[in-house]
Amino acid sequence: MPLSIYLARAVQSHSELHTERHDGCSDMPEYRLLEALLQEAADTYIYGDEGKRAWVEANRWFQREAVPNYKVNLYYDGITFAFVCDQLHLDESYIRKNIAAMHETRKTVDTSSGSAV
Repeated sequence: MPLSIYLARAVQSHSELHTERHDGCSDMPEYRLLEALLQEAADTYIYGDEGKRAWVEANRWFQREAVPNYKVNLYYDGITFAFVCDQLHLDESYIRKNIAAMHETRKTVDTSSGSAV
């Protein structure tokens, strides 16, 4: 399943559980940019080679612990995974867990088909 469809389903299922609906947010350029950032990082993590710098950085970005909102400094901390999830109203641990599972599935498929990982 393409990741964009997967993320759309995750967003939809999470929105149904979320008490505050923010209709129309996905049409705003800022949110589309955050969605694109998440998409790129997820693609790099799922399909990238573990030894490559881009994969290592994506892994670090997904695994970084959340900083309490009152301590966030976007200039110093950059745009963190926790910040993106918060702005897009996504469950951070749910997305992290499922992206990791997709990476492991891809590795298993590549190993069983004889492809180099």
